[in-house]
Amino acid sequence: MASEFIAGFRLSEIPGVHEVLELAISEAKASLEAYGVVLKSWDYDDAQKLLLVHIRAEASLLERATKDIAAALSRVAGVDAKAEKLSQEGFARARTVVPSPPVMGFLLRLARSSLKGLPLGREELLALLLLYFSGSDRERALLTAPFLGVSAEAISLAFEKLGAGKYIDPDNCILLKPAERLLNAVIPVLRARSSMARESIKVLDEEGNVETFSVEKLAASLYGSGIPHSLIPTVLSGVRDALQGESAVSKRNLVAIVSSLLEDLEPTASAAAKFTGYVYALDKAFVSIDGSLKKLKWGFLRELSFKVLSERGLAPPHRLVKLHADFVADEVRAIVSSAPWKFEGYVFELEELERIARHAAPKVSATWLELCSLDAGLLASEYMSRGLGYAKAAMESIDCAERKELAVRGAFLFSSALLISMKVLPSNYVGVNVGALRGKLKMLPQNIKSDVARFCSLTTSIARSPAIATPREDRKLLGMLKELDELMDRLKLEHAI
Repeated sequence: MASEFIAGFRLSEIPGVHEVLELAISEAKASLEAYGVVLKSWDYDDAQKLLLVHIRAEASLLERATKDIAAALSRVAGVDAKAEKLSQEGFARARTVVPSPPVMGFLLRLARSSLKGLPLGREELLALLLLYFSGSDRERALLTAPFLGVSAEAISLAFEKLGAGKYIDPDNCILLKPAERLLNAVIPVLRARSSMARESIKVLDEEGNVETFSVEKLAASLYGSGIPHSLIPTVLSGVRDALQGESAVSKRNLVAIVSSLLEDLEPTASAAAKFTGYVYALDKAFVSIDGSLKKLKWGFLRELSFKVLSERGLAPPHRLVKLHADFVADEVRAIVSSAPWKFEGYVFELEELERIARHAAPKVSATWLELCSLDAGLLASEYMSRGLGYAKAAMESIDCAERKELAVRGAFLFSSALLISMKVLPSNYVGVNVGALRGKLKMLPQNIKSDVARFCSLTTSIARSPAIATPREDRKLLGMLKELDELMDRLKLEHAI
């Protein structure tokens, strides 16, 4: 069973650049992941030259982990790191007090709401949720309570009431069946209260392309056009109200709605004109190829993206090409919209667009950048080992949100390894990777095809599972994790894909 520890290292000298220390820790983190050790955080004291590293690992792996951290510090930061004895065992035992950020955020929202109309009182319900999310650790639950604005005394009293009501075992705070049944019913309701409904409105542009309306994408366009941060939430809220009940909207009408809101909010700052100019900047962009001038269109951008992403000898999936073209288009918009307004057009040389495309490539595929200096086979092997390490670490976590995060990260790395072995360029997105794997199923040998198909199905189910899980959902997630771990072990043995 994995536990949490603090490992100390006394450095021979202060690293010249703090970023070098961060890079060394990042490399050590990747190395530890390969055998299931999670590097959770770290802190460095310049005055003492003391580096403290918070890790979760099985006790038998601690010595190996410290050697790997010291080796990374020497190799990357150029400093000698001597293990500091923090206790008789050498390591200080540690324990994370507050839950993971998703769980903590969920609890904070609930603590600030009225929580009326539920079977338990406010303190009793919060106490039950604290116990559930802390793995029935009474002390940890009490330590977390003040972060929610609730006194430990109130939560302790609530524990007594929960014990008297047969919701928990009063001796060890283990949740009893009535508590599980209550949480299975209540948590989905609380999730719905604290979440925002997502729109599924279709946006149709002038070229006939259709995409789903995205608040995040609109926010990025507002930011990219130079709209003040303070205005963006108000604009997004206004757009959401204007589109209420709509199933589709034209891009031109959407831009008009946003421009109208900006004109109302900042009539003297030309915010509406800046936004419109940014959105339609591609209409003023041209590319010079062998002395011939052509209008810059999406088809050309996607061809350029495919060409640049293919430079590492791996074929980029269709969705990855589209994502990359979006990033290139954003950069082009930024350049064109910042040009003097008297210009009716902006001409790009092909070499300039290629430079922009290469600069954007790591934003959609970190693998593309790593392949500059690493062999594809070695990188796939590293990804596979790290992916397995994350999957095993996920099964050790008692935090449902952290468990899901580790599982998805492991599946992402493992899917990247599988794609590299198929001569396909992985993306930075697990969903894109899974889609690319599914597209390659027909090419795989029958004995591997079914395993890869099941891997895709499990990964999708885990990624879509709620981070704030009920006891029933959490048991289902653990079952999927166990199957995923076994499947990944089997696929690693069958890695001759």
